[in-house]
Amino acid sequence: MAEIDPQLYKDFVEARAYAKQAAELSDSLAAEIRAAAGEDEELTVNGHKVGTYERINKFPVQRFIKENKELAEQFMVIKASEVFDEVLFKRTLPAIYARYQTRQLSIEG
Repeated sequence: MAEIDPQLYKDFVEARAYAKQAAELSDSLAAEIRAAAGEDEELTVNGHKVGTYERINKFPVQRFIKENKELAEQFMVIKASEVFDEVLFKRTLPAIYARYQTRQLSIEG
């Protein structure tokens, strides 16, 4: 168990709350900008380019399948692939697995 400074904890919790509020505001404003841009790709303010809203090489496959089931079925294929069996590795070599396991800091508040 690690005892941390109470002020450090308080400052962290407050900063996280501010960051959450800022992220929510940023997301809301970005949605308004996307709506204002429509299909246009260049964003300007007073005639000066300030950003872009371009299509990128990403495709929401699961959303497309959900919304277009019959069309998507025409493009479904069966693929075989080699995958790493993480469950077997963890069960067989737990010490090595633990060394590589990702850690995440989580602070309550």
